[in-house]
This record gives sequence, C-alpha cells and structure tokens, in this order.
Amino acid sequence: MEHDSEQLSSGTADWLPADFDGSPIAAFAIDLAHTVVRWNKACESMTGMAADKIVGTGNHWQPYYVQPQKVLADFVMLDRPADVAEAFAGFRFRSVPLVPGAYEVEDFFPHLGESGRWIAFSAAPLRDGQGRIVGAVQTMHDITETRLAEESLHAAQVRVERFAGKRSEMLAQASGHAGNQQGDSATSLEKGMSAETIRASNDMPATADTAAVPVQGGLSSKTDASTTPALSAFFDGSPVPAFAIDANHVVTHWNQACERTIGVAASRMIGTRNQWAPFYPKERPVLADLIVSGAVEEMVESYYHGKFRRSPIIPGAFEAEDFFPNMGESGRWLFFSAAPLRDASGRVIGAIETLQDVTKRKLAERDLHKVQVDLEHLVAKRTAQLAQANRTLEDDIRRREEAEAELLRRNAELTDLNKKLSMAQEQLMQSEKLASIGQLAAGVAHEINNPIGYIFSNFGALEQYLSGLLEMLEAYEEVEHLIDDEATLARLKSLRERVEFDYLKGDLPYLMEESREGLIRVRKIVQDLKDFSRVDSHLQWQWADVHQGIDSTLNIVNNEIKYKADVIKEYGVLPEIECLPSQINQVVMNMVVNAAQAIGEERGRIVIRTGSDGSHVWIEFEDNGCGMTKETMSRIFDPFYTTKPVGKGTGLGLSLSYGIVQKHQGHIDVRSEVGRGSTFRVVLPVRHAAA
Repeated sequence: MEHDSEQLSSGTADWLPADFDGSPIAAFAIDLAHTVVRWNKACESMTGMAADKIVGTGNHWQPYYVQPQKVLADFVMLDRPADVAEAFAGFRFRSVPLVPGAYEVEDFFPHLGESGRWIAFSAAPLRDGQGRIVGAVQTMHDITETRLAEESLHAAQVRVERFAGKRSEMLAQASGHAGNQQGDSATSLEKGMSAETIRASNDMPATADTAAVPVQGGLSSKTDASTTPALSAFFDGSPVPAFAIDANHVVTHWNQACERTIGVAASRMIGTRNQWAPFYPKERPVLADLIVSGAVEEMVESYYHGKFRRSPIIPGAFEAEDFFPNMGESGRWLFFSAAPLRDASGRVIGAIETLQDVTKRKLAERDLHKVQVDLEHLVAKRTAQLAQANRTLEDDIRRREEAEAELLRRNAELTDLNKKLSMAQEQLMQSEKLASIGQLAAGVAHEINNPIGYIFSNFGALEQYLSGLLEMLEAYEEVEHLIDDEATLARLKSLRERVEFDYLKGDLPYLMEESREGLIRVRKIVQDLKDFSRVDSHLQWQWADVHQGIDSTLNIVNNEIKYKADVIKEYGVLPEIECLPSQINQVVMNMVVNAAQAIGEERGRIVIRTGSDGSHVWIEFEDNGCGMTKETMSRIFDPFYTTKPVGKGTGLGLSLSYGIVQKHQGHIDVRSEVGRGSTFRVVLPVRHAAA
C-alpha cells in the first residue's frame, strides 16, 4: 500500500542522528509542512533563540528577518533550482559540490551581534528510500571574519595604490631634476637603480623626497617619511593575516596576524621570494605571484583545480580555497584573496594577499553531507518499516473481515500478553543491566582494593620514617649552636627559612592524619561497592543484613541526595532475611532517589524506618516532598508511567521495584498527600518460600 508522504514527514525528527543536538555546527531541520522538528544547541547559541520556542512552529525565519519569509531550507525542499537562484539573486549563491541538490548562500544580518554578522547558509533536501523529498536540513556558519578579511584586502589595495601613485610623482620629480643626465637616469631606473643612485652619479644631493624611491616601479619596503609608518602600521595592526609582494615577487610585508596564523616570522620572509614555503613542500607560485606575473587567467586552473573564482568585490582580484595537510594537527583549509597593486598609470607593481582559516566551514560542509547521507539511510529504513507495517495492517484487516469476532477476542488476549511480555522484557533488561553494573562495580572495587592495601601498608611505614626523620632533625637542631663556623650557621638558617622548617614540623602530622582519613574513606566506599553489587551471589537466594544493604546503597547514591535532603535513619531490630541482596538494594535505591526527586527547591527530609513483626520485615521511606494525587497513586506502578519532564525519567523505577518485591512474595503500601509528602512501605518475608 502506498504510504502518505505527509505521514512520513511527521516523523522527521526521529530520523536525525543522535549527535545532531550535540553537533558544534549550528543546524535545524524542517518537515514537509515547513515545521521545525529539530533546533540544536549550537543553533540556540548562534541565534539566541531556545529550541522550545522554535520546534513545532514555522518560525525558523525569526532569528534572521523582520518579516516572515522563506529561508534557504524552504526553497531547497521545493526541488526547483531556478526558484532558489531567483530568490537569492544578488547574494553569494552557489551549489554545494559535495551534496547533490544542496546550495549555499551568504547574507548580512545587521541585528545579529553588536555590529551585525555575515552568515553562510547551507541547505540540503532529505529524501526517503524512493527519492522523494520528506524534509530539509540547514546549517549556519558565521563568516564575518572572512568578509572582514575581504574588505580589509580591498582597503589595503586602495591604500597601496594611492601610495604607488605618490611614488610615481616622486619618480617624475627625480627625473625632472636630473637635467642633462635625464636619459641616463631613466635608463638607470629601468635597470633597477634607485633615484638616490642616479643623484649620486650626477653629483646631486639626495633629498628627503627622493632618498628611497622604489625600484622599477615595484613595491618597496621603504617609502618617504610620511608614507612608511602609515603603510607599516596598516599592515601590522590589521587583524587579518596578509602579506604583500612587489613586481619582482619579493615579499615586502608580512604582518603580525600572518605570523600568528602561519607560524613564520616576518624576518624570515621579507626580502625573499619564499612566500610559497609555509604552504607547499615544493616551490610553486601562490595566488599573488600569478596576479603579478599577469598569467592568472592561464595558470590559476592548473594550480587550484576549480577551487578558485573572481572576487565579486575587488576588480582584478581572485579568491581560492585549498587544503594544507602539513598545517596544524590535522591540516587546515585556507581561503585566499589576492588583488593586484597598481601605480598611477595602471601598471601592476605588486600584489597583496590575505588569508582566512575556513576549516570550520569546510568541516560543516562535510558534516552536512554526512548528515544528509545518514538521514536518507534512516528514511529508507523507516520507509521499509512503514511499508511492512502497511502490509501487516492489510493482512489484519482482511482477517478481521473474515472473522471479526474471533479476531477481537484474540486481539484482547494478545494485547494482554504483549503487555506482560513487554514488562517482563524490560525487567529482564534491567536485571541484565544491574548484573553488568554489579560486575563492573565489583571489578573496580577489587582492583582498587589491592593498591589501597599496599598504600595503607606503605603509609604506616611512611609515618614511622617521618617520625624518625623529625626526631633526627630535632637532635641536629639541639646541637646547631655548637657549630663555630658562621658561614655554615648562616647557610643553615637560610635553608631553614627557605623550606619553612618550623612550619613543616607542625604541619606534617596533620597532613598524615588527613591522608589516613582519606584512605579510610576510600576503603569504605570500595567495601560499599562490593556490598551493593553482590556479584559473587550469582542471583542466588541468601541470608542478608537489610540494614547493611541500606547503608551501602545510601553511600552509593549519596551524590544524588546530599544536596536536596537530609536522610534520617530510624532503624528497628531486624533479623537477617532470605533474599536476592542486589535486587533489594535496587529497590532501596529507587525509593530513595524517587523521594529525593519529589522534594522541591527547599531542602527536605527523607526518613528511613525499619521494623519486624516476626515473620516479615518492613522498610519505610517517608519524604516531605510534593506528594501525589489519587489519580497518580493509581498508576505509579504502571510501566513507563512518570510525572517527570521528558528526558528525566523512564517510568520504570517503581514498576521494577514492584516486580522485585512481588518476586520476593512481598508487597508495597503507599500513603501520600499533596503538598505534605509520601510514604512507601516495603514488606518482605523473612524466609523465602520456594514456588
């Protein structure tokens, strides 16, 4: 039977992987009705909007827009690429190479953060096993730093080109002053000589305006007194990693941000042609080199293999992305932007290149692809399950038409049997879990017990050694005044003050006593773990001390209750009983934890009483918590029934406790009053009667 796609989309949230909420990538998912089904923690952090305010609504546009409008995930789910392109025309819009049917868009949101944020969205459709779209997932990545880097690059290009224009004027002035040697000076400039050299050859004094004119129209690291500090301050003060090269491909600037990001000092780079070295194992041109050489159009594809594009902001600039496995612990993805630097006549005199670490964004794309694949596998699995359920339902309907009355009777029997089976299965799973926990606890206790033993032994010896050592030091101290050598006395006094000898003598006994108390506490916890687990019993009925089991269990769950309630013990005289000790300990733990969870914000009280009437013993747990209504009391032992918030309880604690007590041929009595608290009394026979 063909399943309804609307019915399929309603379970989208169940198909998402378990680590969706814990992913460091901000993400949300919507179903076919454009309703948000998941809004993870990272998304809450980026947008400032809690999941419980968004999930179940169609308000996923609110963190980004003032008026309701479709976001990228809404368009992607329509599976109409032309509509997506039209809706986001004018934005940085492209398809995601790794994910079929997915797109990326960049946009600026002025109301996010203090000064607004640039956000990159990636959205992909979710499909079932037959390829039908059943929802969409969208991730968000903050690219504000990347955009700031591009703007910084553009500003740097404008600034340096202005500087180049000023240098051209200086060259013209230098040429004008050369007089009769004008031709020789021009020839010298073309050969790489500075204006200062020309003036020296003509016996003309160098002035402040011409003392450091750049070579061959290239970008020099020296300029006039007003330009040099400004340009250097601009480069070094910029938070964006950047470097510049001249027309000869020589590095002229390598700012502090570049030093921090790449890990190479400017002193090693400036004046060299080694700008490739931090990035590649062999010499090859970087993006700035291609721009300076004028061969960027012809050569960029051979070096960047489709991972480049023209800058939409800066004329003549290019952008590229590449992965560098030798950078960082696991390699890095870097985003490059390189732009030409021109003089007043428009000639390229150098290039500036900025860097941006985009590893997080690339990981987000990879995670998006992984999420899509995982989700589609889950959808296919759920589709098959739904198809199987539909076939089963058709068979049931056909059989019901043939013999409706008989099927109703059998259905009632099967329902009752299924309920008992589910309860038995849950109890079995819990028993196996308890057995595993018991084995683990006993193993840990055994492993800890051995080192604790020899620590105790060594600790006693250490106390004796320290006592003897202190006694010896006191003897030395008594004859110290007999030393005649002043230098020795002064050195001993200095040493005593440096190690605070008098303080150590008084403090060491206290330290040893506190350490002994700590070791005793550790030994007590280990023993309680062994008593609580009772792994060596192998679920054999045996005689056990109920009070000892209660005390061991309280020590185990102490962290759960010590901040919420005071535990008051009112023990009576009890005989040992024949039981399964680990299961009785489990009942005690469930009762105490439930009592602690029933207590509100103010500190409460839990009273544990015991008593015996000869053939039976009873354990009573009384709390002053919120209490229960009669309706709640009638259902507290039902499997999976809980009054706790979603995710805070399974509803199996009291149900399993009830089953354990019944297995011991006992019973549980309950008294409760809303606002006053509850009392649970567990009654157990002293001797187990075999069934």
